[in-house]
Amino acid sequence: AREVLPYRGVYRVERVGKERCAGEKRRALRVRRRVVDYLLKRVEEVVYQEDVINALTGWTRGVRIAGVALLSFLSATSMLIILIIIGLKISSRKVEIEILRLLGATNWYIIGPYILEGVFYGVLGAFFAWGAAYVLILYTTPFLISFLGEIPLIPIPFVFMAMLLAGLLIFGAVIGSLASLIAARRFLR
Repeated sequence: AREVLPYRGVYRVERVGKERCAGEKRRALRVRRRVVDYLLKRVEEVVYQEDVINALTGWTRGVRIAGVALLSFLSATSMLIILIIIGLKISSRKVEIEILRLLGATNWYIIGPYILEGVFYGVLGAFFAWGAAYVLILYTTPFLISFLGEIPLIPIPFVFMAMLLAGLLIFGAVIGSLASLIAARRFLR
């Protein structure tokens, strides 16, 4: 066995006899055993959060996949609904649109109100979706606090909810404007 000894800033290795090395190992084992016994007497409960983290990771992955699928489905459905509504409004006012064309109105002048109506529908739907999500979060907060334990994710800060509202309003406006633009272009050929 070897022992490293400091010698004026430089470490040197010395050979140590087997007896000295075996005695030190026994003493070290005794000290370790005493420390472990002492700690076992003092520790009442070990809080190990790996199982909570694993469950939370699994739930998060599932919620993300379901969220992307639901977002795609609901976005397509919203676009179709707005497209049908705007299309029906345009087709019901065909005579008025023809009169506007005869008077020299541009296509943007004619379809502008329909695009604004689509944006209004998208923004209104986004606001209602945000409100429903906020109420759902407030309702499930006690369950989430008991499930998450010591992990401080709840309550959700108001700044985050305001940013989420802004993002949803922008997304709703884009969906509404695209759907109404497609409908207007389709019916005004």
